[in-house]
Amino acid sequence: MSPIKGLTSIRRLPRAGIIRLGVRVKTGKKCKCGGKNKSCLVCMGTGIIHRPKETSYFVVPPKVQEVYGPEPKKLKILIPVEDEEIFFKQFYYSYGKGFLLCKGDGEEAVYWDFDKGDYQTRKCPCEKLEQGKCSQTGILQFILPDVEESAGVWQITTHSRNSIIDINSGIDYVRGIAGRIAFVPLWLIRDEIQTQKMDKKGAIKGKHWTLKFSLDASLRQLQEAGQIPPERYFLPLPDESQVAGLLPANEENGEETPAVDAPEPDTITTLILTNGKEKKCNRYEAL
Repeated sequence: MSPIKGLTSIRRLPRAGIIRLGVRVKTGKKCKCGGKNKSCLVCMGTGIIHRPKETSYFVVPPKVQEVYGPEPKKLKILIPVEDEEIFFKQFYYSYGKGFLLCKGDGEEAVYWDFDKGDYQTRKCPCEKLEQGKCSQTGILQFILPDVEESAGVWQITTHSRNSIIDINSGIDYVRGIAGRIAFVPLWLIRDEIQTQKMDKKGAIKGKHWTLKFSLDASLRQLQEAGQIPPERYFLPLPDESQVAGLLPANEENGEETPAVDAPEPDTITTLILTNGKEKKCNRYEAL
């Protein structure tokens, strides 16, 4: 009997925490809940509407601040696995009241139908994308090797088209050099870019900070990193001096030890006894 189809094959990485790309700031508008709903995601339970504001740095928790400072613009990371569908999921997501209501791949989407009380399928993307109720989303998961007591993966969610393109491009580039992406040391950075869009009033220029991989290493170093098995990445390199001390001198120089013919057991040996007399015996009796 085979395992459960569509369930047994699903894998999740243990999560250590979340890193954000912005903060929520108060506006002058009041929330409909009036502050009575402490779990309200619009006003954060304050009664005043909060809006997201992008930052030029990573918004990190205290344990990460201890290593990189309060407003880091780059993080040293390791990708934990080779499969992008695990460490960098990319879909169209639509949320409502804190719940995932629809998930699509650009051709077909699965959404929750409140009237039927079940999941249904439809064409993707739909009108919700233009209405701002849906967004292209990339969820990047990685290890922070320099953060102690952090064995799980950290997660960053981005809705930036440029960030998704830059991360995917970086994955292909590193694989082309190192042969893989998993457990190759990388820097994840916030890169400032200038943007502009058109509306009825004309061009509107803006400034954003995208996600990118930065390679603080030579091509040779990247290839050498790709030769270290992932399961041995955190182990110290073997002490070759200790290994060499256990080998015979000629083997250290790459020479073969010459074979020595052992004497036959019945080889006759002449011993001079203490009384001056001679005695003939084989080699085992002599020992």
